[in-house]
Amino acid sequence: MRVETVHVDVSEAVDLPGPQHTAATVFAPDPLPDELVVALGFPGGGYNRLYFDLPVELPGPGGSSEARWHAERGWCFVACDHLGVGDSSRPEPASLTIESLAAANDATVRAVTTSLGPARVRARLGFGQSMGGCLTIVTQARHRTFDGIGILGYSAIHTVLPTPPGRSTSQPEVARGAAADIRETTEMIGRETFRYAFFWEDVPAELVEHDLADYPLRSGAEAPPWASPPPPCAVPMLSPGVVAGEAAQIDVPVLVGAGERDTVPDPDREPGAYPKADVTVFVAPRMAHMHDFASTRELLWARIHSWGDAVAATR
Repeated sequence: MRVETVHVDVSEAVDLPGPQHTAATVFAPDPLPDELVVALGFPGGGYNRLYFDLPVELPGPGGSSEARWHAERGWCFVACDHLGVGDSSRPEPASLTIESLAAANDATVRAVTTSLGPARVRARLGFGQSMGGCLTIVTQARHRTFDGIGILGYSAIHTVLPTPPGRSTSQPEVARGAAADIRETTEMIGRETFRYAFFWEDVPAELVEHDLADYPLRSGAEAPPWASPPPPCAVPMLSPGVVAGEAAQIDVPVLVGAGERDTVPDPDREPGAYPKADVTVFVAPRMAHMHDFASTRELLWARIHSWGDAVAATR
């Protein structure tokens, strides 16, 4: 397997001052096959591209790296940092919009796949977890970037954090493009809700606490290496119908992937948000919102892989 970190100049794709770049890690079979399925993964709010290549030991089969798991089975998997996240450029957070992040992601995808040799690429598949799912919907609708998309742990209808039994939690409804405060949102939702929503009970407690250290601000020294502060525009992503218009435009195959306890309140309703698309729904058992920490993560990875191969076979 070949593993390579790349930086992509996205300055021309976004209306932001100064040079801007995104970072990505390419996990590819070595040598590359003549025909290649390229899957590009975009992480959720509070996480960077290491979410797809976690440097920890996890319970359950499959290892701890989704990126390597897919690459070992013949795909090229590209783990991507959004603009403002991880090793990408860090413009003023308030200057980042859903639209500018989507434009940067589109530019990243096109540059990386071109570098692999366009003739080799049979299918480009975009997978976004949580915030990454929202941005993947917008990227596809605005730029037609992918041949199929996987929306993982994000609802195109209304993304809602599940609450612990006996507790009530409110979450903000902020208009797209409006000013938002990450700290206020965190306090409104509450740490116990994040813990319950993100992790099934069999995830080791010490790993849960390590992951949630200073979530989602991620400014403290104790934050894990896969952590990165989300932009304020992540807050409106929790509002109902925030990307409904874009979802309704999508006409490539869609995989809706969710955990048994997740931010997708009713997975069976999700196909209605994509009236032009062929939609597949998969719900993994004993899995909460942070899928790649779950002991059942390999079930989701295998479904992603079989779905992606089926999409590529129609190209």
